[in-house]
Amino acid sequence: MTRRRPSRKGSRSSFAADDRGQLLLVAAVVIAAALIGVMIIVNSAGVVPVQDRSGVVSTGEHVDATVAAAADAVRVESRVEHDTEAGAVQATDAGVSGVLGDRERFVFERHGMVVDASVTSITTGERVVQDDGTAFTASGGETDWRVAEFDGVREVRMTVTGTESFGVVTDEQLDAGSSVTPAESDAFRVVTVQGGSEWRGFIGESENGDDVVVATMRDGDVESSCRVPAPDGDGDVTVDWTAGVIEHDGSETACDVAFADAGDGSGDAVTVDFVNGDSVTGSYELTGHGQDGADGVAPENVDSVSTSGASPRYHAAPFSVTVTVTADDRDSEFQRVIRIVPGDAGIAG
Repeated sequence: MTRRRPSRKGSRSSFAADDRGQLLLVAAVVIAAALIGVMIIVNSAGVVPVQDRSGVVSTGEHVDATVAAAADAVRVESRVEHDTEAGAVQATDAGVSGVLGDRERFVFERHGMVVDASVTSITTGERVVQDDGTAFTASGGETDWRVAEFDGVREVRMTVTGTESFGVVTDEQLDAGSSVTPAESDAFRVVTVQGGSEWRGFIGESENGDDVVVATMRDGDVESSCRVPAPDGDGDVTVDWTAGVIEHDGSETACDVAFADAGDGSGDAVTVDFVNGDSVTGSYELTGHGQDGADGVAPENVDSVSTSGASPRYHAAPFSVTVTVTADDRDSEFQRVIRIVPGDAGIAG
């Protein structure tokens, strides 16, 4: 008995058509994915589009950006006027941790990279601030007075308005070879002494009154000086002693006047004094760490933030925040421990 094998002609034709259809569908998906330049990952949150890994920036850059975000958060928290250290610590931890959490989610959702960032320690200090546009005198009206004795000072910024009361800093006083120095001027100056070394920062006007002069001296010698046009009317000039920048008329001028060796909270105590405080008006701020043998803010000259309407006043603030950032891009792991202080981008820990 002969058994006939059923013909597969029709089936073969049907399968071939299906194969072509599937191949065309796969090709279309591949082309679409290449054009869009994204890949799809599946996680517990569902399907999330992320950039193709070939276009992702380096792990180190993600860590740097995370640290920068934390530094911005520390600066924001340092300006919140807490009257207790505990309140400053709690608010700073919550604020910086919140920013770090946002950054973790952004990096994962956008780049598919796991970044773990956390606050590991917070050191508090005191921020001194005046914001009422008056002269830089003590709370009792003294013109030459001690602001504080810290073992570290950061975020030193002063904004001066108008020049009517400015003391003059002459060209001769700025001449390194001259026997006459800015110290003999009646211009305003902030004076620090640390470990036997004296540093002075001056804000005054030029002899012709056209410019604001910012200068520094160390141990009796002129160290640097810069000039910017004097403000008109209600204009002002801001000197960021920490960053070494002068802001005026909507622009910035780099100037080598950075607050000299002001300590990082681990060295010799540094005293901070204002001299001729009645020769400038405006606002200022500085953040310091007053523990470990330093007296801190001089309470006889600066009122507590709890005193209604006080200016100058001081309040508890973060002085340094240590952040640990670990990034894992599946090919490598990168970790950095950074100590962030107000006014600085971060110090490797």
